[in-house]
Amino acid sequence: MSDSTKDGSKPPLMDKEKEEKKLLDNWTNSFKSLFSGATDEEIALKEHKRCEKWKKSLIKNNSLIEFMLENLKKSGCEFDVEKHFKCVPCDFKRSGGFSPELGIILCQNRFSSKRHLQDTLTHEMIHAFDQCTTKVNFNNCEQHACAEIRAINLSGECKFLTEVKRGNFGFASHHQKCVKRRALITLKDLDCCKGENVAEDALLHVWKSCFNDKAPFDEIY
Repeated sequence: MSDSTKDGSKPPLMDKEKEEKKLLDNWTNSFKSLFSGATDEEIALKEHKRCEKWKKSLIKNNSLIEFMLENLKKSGCEFDVEKHFKCVPCDFKRSGGFSPELGIILCQNRFSSKRHLQDTLTHEMIHAFDQCTTKVNFNNCEQHACAEIRAINLSGECKFLTEVKRGNFGFASHHQKCVKRRALITLKDLDCCKGENVAEDALLHVWKSCFNDKAPFDEIY
C-alpha cells in the first residue's frame, strides 16, 4: 500500500481528516448560531440533551444497535446503557471512544446528525465486542489496526452516500479505500504506531484477515 505522490513525496496524511473536521466545525458553528447569546453551559446542556435523545431513540428503535447489544450479551459482556453509554463534551477530534473500564463515550458536541451518532455508537460497540471476545490489546499497533479495520468496515461509516458527503466520489473499491484511509488516520495518532511506516505496515499485515472477519455479522452492514 503506497501513499506517495507522483514525485515521491508524502501527501499530507491528515488532508481528508481536515476536510471532515472543517465540515463538522461549520455545522458546529451553525448550531451555535441558533443559540446566539446563550452561554457555553447552556449550549453544552442542549448538546447533552440532544445526544441523550438520539442515543435513547437508537437503543430503543434501531435494529443494528439492538443486534449489537444482543451479541454483547451472548458473549458475556452485557452493557448497562445508562452506565456504559455516556454523552459527554469532548475537546478532541473524534466523535467517540471505547474503554474496557469506562464503556462507550459519545462526544455530544461532535455529532452532525443522528446517523453520525449511530455510526459512532456501532463503531465503538464493535470495539467492545472484540474486547469481550478476543481481549484486544489496544496498545499493540497490529491488534489496534485490526480493531479499527473491523469497526470501520462493519459500522456503516463507509457507506457510499456517507463518503460522497465527505467529498470522496470514487466508485471502484470505494469501500475498501475508505476503510483503509480512516483506519490509517486513527493509527497515525497512536503512540503504539509511531515511527516511519509502522502504522502502514501494521495495517497491511492484518488487512486481509481483519477485513474479511465480519463477526458478529453475516455480511457488511
